Amino acid sequence: MLYKHLITVSVLSTCLVAVFSENTVVTLPNGKIQGREAKSFINTTFYAFQEVPYAAPPVGDLRFKAPAPVKNWEGVLETLKNTKICIQGGTDARQNEDCLYLNVYTPVVPGTEANLPVLVFIHGGGFVGGSGIYDGLGPEFFMDTGRIVVVTINYRLGPFGFLSTEDDVIPGNNGLKDQRFALLWVQENIHLFGGDPKKVTIDGQSAGSASVSYLVFSKQSEGLFRAAIHESGTVLISWGYQRYARDIAYKAAAAIDNTFTKSNTSVELLELLQKVSARDLQDVANKLQCVAKEVPTKHINPGYIFAPVVESGEDGFLTELPYEGIEKGHINKVKMIIGMNSEESITQVSNLESFKNLMTSYDNDLTIIVNDDFHVTDEDVELTIGQEIRKIYVKDLFQDDLASSVRFISDCRYTHNIIRYAQLASQFADVYFYQFSYDGELGGVNAYIEGAESVAHSEELQYLWRNNRNQDVTKFPEGDVLTHKRLVQMWTNFVTDLDPTFEEDELLQNVTWPLVEYDNFRYLDIRDDLNVKTDPKKDTYKSWENIYAKYAIKPLDTL
Repeated sequence: MLYKHLITVSVLSTCLVAVFSENTVVTLPNGKIQGREAKSFINTTFYAFQEVPYAAPPVGDLRFKAPAPVKNWEGVLETLKNTKICIQGGTDARQNEDCLYLNVYTPVVPGTEANLPVLVFIHGGGFVGGSGIYDGLGPEFFMDTGRIVVVTINYRLGPFGFLSTEDDVIPGNNGLKDQRFALLWVQENIHLFGGDPKKVTIDGQSAGSASVSYLVFSKQSEGLFRAAIHESGTVLISWGYQRYARDIAYKAAAAIDNTFTKSNTSVELLELLQKVSARDLQDVANKLQCVAKEVPTKHINPGYIFAPVVESGEDGFLTELPYEGIEKGHINKVKMIIGMNSEESITQVSNLESFKNLMTSYDNDLTIIVNDDFHVTDEDVELTIGQEIRKIYVKDLFQDDLASSVRFISDCRYTHNIIRYAQLASQFADVYFYQFSYDGELGGVNAYIEGAESVAHSEELQYLWRNNRNQDVTKFPEGDVLTHKRLVQMWTNFVTDLDPTFEEDELLQNVTWPLVEYDNFRYLDIRDDLNVKTDPKKDTYKSWENIYAKYAIKPLDTL
């Protein structure tokens, strides 16, 4: 890290000019930081503090440990740009095991007692990739509203964040514990940036959305936020929960030291994996991920290799099976937006030949499409379940109806689970549900097949966050710009007033977004127009519910 005394200069940064002044120095409990004064594309002034440490570097003896407090520093710490992301696959030179940093963006001069509501965003990436850096999660669209403070974070990924021996040696969930630690930092410090710690909303997409859901579910998160936004992921997503974590941890150890066996203790495993280089450990994780269907199950959604786990003992971050806990109302009862895109898996049809081959493999062995969360081990029963699932979508074979096949993939991986989570949660908290169905150029995905919807996983992010592609949204079609403005407005309304349509607004077509009721599931369909509809994916959802009710063996963990 660079420690320098305060200077006043102008430098060129990505997409904007940064100005340093007395307004860009903030005194935290651990020491002073220097940010920069920045301008959005439409010339809105805001203040950016990038790569602020919120926890001690999780290296050496702190690898696989819960996050620890930051040590104090002397002088002024420059927080001007993002230079580090957490270790993950790929070749990004910014990868570093020392990665527990966050960014703060505020539309008011730091130190102002503005008491603005706060949005904390958690990135996706399957618990193995991604980051909260400025490049892809530029806050400008929210800064242009002048109504909220924005925080984005890094958290440990892959084995560093989610490896577990399923005991008290490496309990797991360190990536989730990082997120909680960042929220504790927000509680202690956000007032220094004009934010109100009593008005925090957490938001996430994909695995980040599942993380939001885990935070809502965890007793340890109580009081850290008042609202939550889930974009295409929840604790009920079958790929977001790992049932075989100890087995995977031992496979990782054996890949590093071929003399290591299951007779070795968890302590010996910890000692081995703390000594290996971060890159060697990540290389082993990459190899395990590539053979995911053999480690340790063949099923379509076995859970990412490194994902959240239920911890042993009563003091863990996650101590209860997700489905069972949600069903009992064991959640932090905060207001929520929960939603999905209209065809989460539409990109499967980008290569029709490959997709047809995939569906042919399912036709040849329907037990593959029966998720582990059914807890069925009898292959004859699995085959029966697979046949019933296929009948929801096609008369004969998947391979002969690729439009219906992509609908199956979307429902299996995302839709059914998300809807059920919202339905269950609505019994205990206020829930707004959406389906993002606007298929625009701004979304960045050009995949379509007649007979299926067309908005893919993560497209909504393009309308909410600035990146190098979309900083000038006026270059896109008028409908795209309108949808962008609507999403930013509704998300901001929710952060500020806990109601995305709290007042009549011509931009939002004066729509009133209703709450979900368990037996009256109303939601907002976001297309060219905003329309309130009933029962999302109603042609398939009930069939999934009936199959789980008939065959799944309790206690359930996910769906």
